Formats: sequence, structure tokens, C-alpha cells
Amino acid sequence: MTQRPRRPAPLSPAAVNALREADPAERLEAAHASAAAVVSRLRDGSDPGAGARMAAAVDTDEGLDAAARLWAVAAPVSLPGALWRLLALRAGVRRAPAQAALEYDAGRRQLPVAEVVAGVAQPPGPDEVTAMVDAVLHGVGEGDLDVTFERAAAFARVCSVGRAVLADQRHVGRDDGDADAVAVLDAELDATRLTRSASALVQTAEHLEASARRWRRNDLD
Repeated sequence: MTQRPRRPAPLSPAAVNALREADPAERLEAAHASAAAVVSRLRDGSDPGAGARMAAAVDTDEGLDAAARLWAVAAPVSLPGALWRLLALRAGVRRAPAQAALEYDAGRRQLPVAEVVAGVAQPPGPDEVTAMVDAVLHGVGEGDLDVTFERAAAFARVCSVGRAVLADQRHVGRDDGDADAVAVLDAELDATRLTRSASALVQTAEHLEASARRWRRNDLD
């Protein structure tokens, strides 16, 4: 089902910067207005290059920071909240594609259904997981947005399981008798970080899945 969001004028760069000083209500209103404008622009077909420009913009630290200022203030289950989670998921993969591929590969055998929904080419190396998150971003302007959210959610779930598996391996695989105290502490901290980030990815998946359900009900703004 295709939903047509309202079409407010997109915010200018100066307006985005002004959000630093805006009150919370104004920032929230700007988040929803700009998200609706972006989705409408990407989906109406009038600007074929809009998706590529958006991807190029958020590939810079400044562009990702601007998106965060716009959309990270919104509720997780909302149009701007879902868009921000797509961008953040993609940015994480593009920063460390080899690690993302390792996590995905470690988790995909535990979640075969989610692996199919995510649709990462096999075998899942760095290029394959990067291509998948790029395709998800382009999916905002193509096809059903609920499917885009669900695909990203499935990818996040597989990676979350992979991170948990890797964290367990860090705990079980070390030999305290052969490691000094600093190395053991480093391994424990690394495993703890993986476990916590795995939990965060589960939350991301849940929020994207809920956003997909609301989009299908024409209830996501």
C-alpha cells in the first residue's frame, strides 16, 4: 500500500542550522515536516536524482549530523524516527563493512527467515552488506516503504544475533592462564560492548518493524 505524505517545503540548510537554537516543539515539527517532504520528493518521480543526492549528502559527517539534528529528536516509531534509523544503520555499515559482514555471517544461520527478508547477496562479504544498506536507502523512493523498513529491520536482527555470538566467542575463546590482566580486561570490555550494541540493534529492528506496521495502516507521520 502506498501512502502519500503531505508535501511541505523542505528546510533550507540555514533552517537546519537554526534548529540548534529552536525549542523542542519547533524541532519536532521540523522533523516531521522535513521527513514528509523528503519521502514525497523521493517517491513522486519528479526528481530522478534526488535519491543519489541524498545518499551522497549523508555519506559526509556534516550531512549525517544534519540528519541527526533533524530526525533523531522524533519518536522512534514515526516517519522521521524511522528514516533516521535507516541512515544510522547504513552509516554504521559503511564505516566498518568488514565488521558488519562478520556480524551478519555469524548471525544469519540463527535467523534464516530474517536472512531471506534482508536479502544480502551470498556470501555476505563487505561489498555485499554495503550494497544491501545502500539498496535499503534507495528503497525509500521505490516500492513499498513498509517493505523497506522490514528489510532493514531483518538486517539489524541478523547483525544483532551475530554480535551476540561474537561476544560469546570472546568470553569463551580467551584463555585467562595465557593472557595478562590488561588483555583479559580488554576482551571483557570488547565483549560487553558487542553485547550492548546487539541490544541496541534489536531495538532498532523493533522500531522499524513497528513503523512498517503503522505505514501499512496509513498511520505513520
